[in-house]
Order: sequence, then C-alpha cells, then structure tokens
Amino acid sequence: MPVKKERERPKETRITQSKDKKKLIVVNYLISIHPKKASRNNIAKHAKLRAQNDDEFKIIMNDMFAMKWVTKEELSDAAIPYDIYGITEEGRDAVNEAKKFVRENLPLASLEVFEDMLDF
Repeated sequence: MPVKKERERPKETRITQSKDKKKLIVVNYLISIHPKKASRNNIAKHAKLRAQNDDEFKIIMNDMFAMKWVTKEELSDAAIPYDIYGITEEGRDAVNEAKKFVRENLPLASLEVFEDMLDF
C-alpha cells in the first residue's frame, strides 16, 4: 500500500487591518462610487476589507460618522431598516492628505496605515 504524504498546512495567521486603515479603505471606496451611497454590507463586500465582525464594523462606521468623514441615512422603508453611507468633503480631504504623505514620502507615510494608499 502506498505511503500517504502528509500535506504541509499553511501557518494559521490572520492578518488584520487596523481600524484606521479600514477607515481609509472605506473612504476610498465611497469616493470611488460617489455620488452613490452604500450599506455597511455592501461596503464590507466591495471595499477589500479583511475579515471583521459586523459589530466591529458598525463601530468603525459610527466613528467615521462622528468624525464627519461619512454621511449616514437610515432607510426605514425597507423590510429590515438599515443605514446607507456616503462620502463627505472632510472624508475626501482626509484621504487626499494621506495620499499626499505617501507621494511626498513624508515620515508619516512609513506607517502601516498608509500602505497601498496610492493603489486606490
């Protein structure tokens, strides 16, 4: 009987993104679909966010609303009410400043949060 080779298992590492990195990714996504708006579910699906639970993502979106980076509108006429989000000028300015750090190779650009900023 042939000997079965044991496959090497990939290392169990979960790469996460910081909350600030997620905020920049979300704002970039909302800029890309402007003037349209999107639900949290749609944003999480299309914005290239790494796995997170819905409660964590809801907190991030509420933080961004409090920071005035996004608008929030409740759609209560749906079977299950939900919020949709859009971009604000403050949010657009925040991303433009982050991209400026990277383009000008400023010291802050070396932080992980600014990684891949010019890819959006």
